[in-house]
Parts: sequence; structure tokens; C-alpha cells
Amino acid sequence: MKNRFFKIMLNRLKWVLIGALVLFVAGTIGISIFYVKQKPAPVMEKPEASKEEPKKEMPKEPAPTELEEVDVSDWKTYTNEEYGFEVKYPKDSKVGKVGKSIVIDLPLTPGTNLTGKYLKIFIDNKNREECSDPAPEYTRAPGTLEELKSERVIFNKVVFYKKEVGDCGMGSCIITQYFSTYHNDYCFHLTFELYYSGVIYTPDYKGPLKEFDEIKEKETFNKMLSTFRFFK
Repeated sequence: MKNRFFKIMLNRLKWVLIGALVLFVAGTIGISIFYVKQKPAPVMEKPEASKEEPKKEMPKEPAPTELEEVDVSDWKTYTNEEYGFEVKYPKDSKVGKVGKSIVIDLPLTPGTNLTGKYLKIFIDNKNREECSDPAPEYTRAPGTLEELKSERVIFNKVVFYKKEVGDCGMGSCIITQYFSTYHNDYCFHLTFELYYSGVIYTPDYKGPLKEFDEIKEKETFNKMLSTFRFFK
């Protein structure tokens, strides 16, 4: 009897131990799951920004402006065989030379305060870099601190560098447009000049009041440049 009782008790104890073990394992798993759920999600650290400064891109030179062709069918042609270029000019103009410069005296618009209108052409052997800055002696606009910079323009597929200045004195004023282009190891300077009598000189140095149409007069310059070409 005692052996049977002992076996029964031992068997019960075994099942109690097994149950306790199961409860212990289940409780451990439950607690682990609870803490995992309560634990905040890990914060991803942002990578440190590169301390290297970004490379600065070189400024791109602006594309030149192509101007429209114009009708100059009734104009005359000046041809220079020595340097291999030609340019057309209004039929009432006069062509001559002053020193080493070719001077084309252009007709004036009647009824305006214009006193002179010229195209002067001068050729020298400056290098390409020097040729890209027409009239380097003019670094600032008259009466201001504004730096004068050349701009690129295209006339008749020829790239020119352009700079414009103006000045007045003793009742007379001048607007000058400088154009330069490089060809066959020579620098070609084309200078357009508008002379006019001053009427009222403003204190802000923007020049006198003008009776002539400045835009219209400059159209003649654009027309002439649109006919300029190299033939050798």
C-alpha cells in the first residue's frame, strides 16, 4: 500500500513540477513580449554632414546674342584686301583714313542735334585675350563707380566683344560703342561714335536731354555690323 501511495504522490509531484515549469516559461515569454512592446524604437542617427565644401562651378560665359539680318541692298561696300574683310555702309557716307584708322563719315539725320556720326576701323596685333576687352582704358562709366564690362554679340556669324561709354564736356557730348573681334592673329576694332550738342546736363551724370532718337541712330551701327565679314 505504501509503495502505491508513494508512486501516486510522486506522479502528482511530477505533474505539479511540469505545470510550474510551463507556467514559468509562459510567464517569462509574456514578460519579454511586454517589455519589447514598451521599448521605444531605436532612433537612427543622421550621418554627419560632409565637412568638405562643395566645389564651386566656374561661371559659364553667357551665350552671344544673334541679331536679325537687315536689308542693306542700296548700300555701298568697303573692301580691304590687305586684311581680308568687307563692310557695307550707307550710300551717302564718305570713306577716308585718319592715321592708321579707316574712317567712314556717316550721314546725319536732319532736324536733330547730332553733329557727327562715324565708324572707325583699326587693326592691330594684340593677342586674343586683350582683344576680348575693347577699350580697356574705360574701366568705369563716366561719373559713376559702375564697372564697365564687355559683352558678346554676334553679327553675320562674327563674334564681337562690345563696350559702350558716354561723355560730355564744353557743351558737346559723345556716345561711343567699341566692338572688337579676333581673326588671323589680328584684332579688329570697330568704333562707332555719335556726337551731339548738349542741351541740359543732368546732375546725376546720365547725360543731357537729347533731341535725336538714340535707338534709331544706333540701328545704323547694327546694320553695318550685320554686313561685316571676313573673306580670307
